Amino acid sequence: IKTYILLQLQQETKQDGDKQQFWPPTPQKKKNNIILSAKNLNNKDFIFYTGLCADSFWLLLLVVLPFCSQPFHTKLAVHEQFLLVLMRLRLGLFTDWGKRFGVSRTTASEIFTFWRPILARFMREKVIVWLPMDTLNRIRPKTFNKNYPQATCIIDCTEVFVQRPKNVTKGSQTYSNYKLNTYKLLYCIAPNGYVMFVSKLFGGRASDNFITKNSGFVHHLIPGDEILADRGFTIKDILPPGVSLALPAFTHGRKELSEQEVTSTYCLANVRIHIERTIRRLKGFKILCHVISGRLQSIDEIVSICAGLCNLQPLLIPQVLAHLCTNSLHD
Repeated sequence: IKTYILLQLQQETKQDGDKQQFWPPTPQKKKNNIILSAKNLNNKDFIFYTGLCADSFWLLLLVVLPFCSQPFHTKLAVHEQFLLVLMRLRLGLFTDWGKRFGVSRTTASEIFTFWRPILARFMREKVIVWLPMDTLNRIRPKTFNKNYPQATCIIDCTEVFVQRPKNVTKGSQTYSNYKLNTYKLLYCIAPNGYVMFVSKLFGGRASDNFITKNSGFVHHLIPGDEILADRGFTIKDILPPGVSLALPAFTHGRKELSEQEVTSTYCLANVRIHIERTIRRLKGFKILCHVISGRLQSIDEIVSICAGLCNLQPLLIPQVLAHLCTNSLHD
């Protein structure tokens, strides 16, 4: 199993007889008009359909089940429902979504609606977590050591496209610089790419500073932390005492930057690129690349699930993952 968070959750989960039936998977013949079955997929199939390897899929199912008070009653087994939900997120399927599992589109939508809040709650409580400083010091990539040895996190904002709200006021609040209606969120990662914080959604017109101030992000910061951000985050006045902020240099009316400022901006860009890579990984869940319909809460849950699933994929810097897993096993 390639993920630190799943290793931790595996130790916490009691695998009783009812849950062990899902692991290890036993291949079965297709029946009930099911075109796809989780028990017949190989590792490459799982990665394509869900973004997770086979081990991560089955273990995630085991640790999520305690968050489900009662199952959704349908002809599909729980593991097939789980696959259906992750496929909807990963591939953005809609029209032929139910046909792949031998159910109507209405039933497929009901299954997704049932599991969405359960998965979102699990991701927020168990997967998208703020790492303690001792952990950050252990997993911080060597590329940060020279210029940003105390770097705690990298932040940026990203947007998801949504249908235009019928309410005129809400429509104006979501109308962004893209000339489309969007929701905007603050995305925060550890230096190694682990997603530590995802804000609630704001209207696309909201500024980076406004979102940072009202998202609850600053409550996680302690003296000695260092934040890496882009030019739009002029948030130094709202940070707790002892927290530093690294931004690219501004010209402030000058024709050009000094040589030292150019160098520091270049060094910052070299490490800030990780936030762009993680956001690109988030948008690898195709449901976030289309115009999403639904209530704000449901879209917020979808974003939380996709961000949590990113943490269950191999980390952006592989050598850090091996070090982290080794330490967790010794602990």
